[in-house]
Amino acid sequence: LHGDVNWSDLIYQENNQNDNSIENLEVIFEQVYPNIGSSFTNISYVGEGYLAIPGIWRQGSMANQVASLFDTNGVEIWHHKRDPGWDHGSFAWSFRNSDSDLLFAGTQNGQGTSYFNPVYVKYDLYGNEILYNFHGNNNEHGLNDIVKISDQLYIVTGPRYPSPPNFLASLDMNFNVNSMVFLDDYVDGWGQGKIINADNYFYLIGLDKNLVSNPLKITKYNYDLDLIWTQTHQELSNIIIDDICYNEGKIAIVGQNQINDQGFIFQLDSEGTLEWNLIIDSEETNYLRVDEIINYNSNYIVSTRYKAHEISDGFTKVLHLDNYGNILDEILLFDGQNFLTGGFEVYENKLYISGTLDLYLPALTKINLIFENDEFQNCCYDLNGDINCDEILDISDIILMIDIILDLMDYTVDQNYCADMNNDGITDISDLILLIDTILDL
Repeated sequence: LHGDVNWSDLIYQENNQNDNSIENLEVIFEQVYPNIGSSFTNISYVGEGYLAIPGIWRQGSMANQVASLFDTNGVEIWHHKRDPGWDHGSFAWSFRNSDSDLLFAGTQNGQGTSYFNPVYVKYDLYGNEILYNFHGNNNEHGLNDIVKISDQLYIVTGPRYPSPPNFLASLDMNFNVNSMVFLDDYVDGWGQGKIINADNYFYLIGLDKNLVSNPLKITKYNYDLDLIWTQTHQELSNIIIDDICYNEGKIAIVGQNQINDQGFIFQLDSEGTLEWNLIIDSEETNYLRVDEIINYNSNYIVSTRYKAHEISDGFTKVLHLDNYGNILDEILLFDGQNFLTGGFEVYENKLYISGTLDLYLPALTKINLIFENDEFQNCCYDLNGDINCDEILDISDIILMIDIILDLMDYTVDQNYCADMNNDGITDISDLILLIDTILDL
């Protein structure tokens, strides 16, 4: 989104960590997949140990859609390159649509027209395309965001062609339009709106086109698309909004200040009141942009892109912040190579990041989230499988692992971490076998 931050109002709180804060970020793997396409654009955990990753592949100058499925070790299960002929296209979102299928959503030229339509493609769990749908009866020109509300409802937004306003629509599980409204007050065009689901309502976040500086505008709706309230923050203008997330009644927004090319994070409460702003230090570079944000254990994890200038190569870091805006830890991705984040997902104390390496390589990394004030995790860090934290691997750990696998006990995320012997994000029979073999070898 494009929308002057009053940086003199910046609030940077003293360090106030909560008891579940992440002490360290540790890379488990970083991999590239040159046979799949040219970039990964997002990522989502879809259950049963699988990650659905949308992306793009290219035929010369033509961009086309890629759908792919991976396990949590980064092993490809399948990928499907769609070829819509002369139409350009891309996938940018993925979801578990139902027990038996996945949704990949994006855009595609409208059947040979000069503008793009929102596109929704359903795949079964084996990678077979089973449904294709798009809508453009109201001149919908692209897709800026899509959020799954329930198994029967999606909310989407995007621009229209050839003129504003933008659209906001609800879809059923087969991606038919239930209802649609038009947004006269928002800046029109690509990327001018993001949706966040929260507590039986959702928020649409974009920029106000009625003011010269295009400040931040936030609107609250119910699922019938009835307007609840709208607010404009004139102190937050001349910005680009890249991502948003909801965190226990708080709304976090990240992006870049267009005046000085610095990255930012804002936090607002659920009524749209600004609580704090944070500028991210660009270090030795002149250009910084905050690309992604996700909430975890009441805190935030963000990706920050550092460059000499807008069109140069750069490097990306992941930062961990508390919910007061204090930076607690950071880690450099892909040894400082030119990596662009596509999406974040967290599952079982692991952060999965999809993206693009060196402009044309789909890439995936997995990061371990190691906690402070964490008795179980600290004690099993060098002794994997020590679930009861007695510094001994024995039959008592085997019994606890069986209880975890069979869901017979109220285990903590820390115990589950210690039980994950093969570090794949899932505790199952393979971990039990590894634990038994490890004990027998002692």
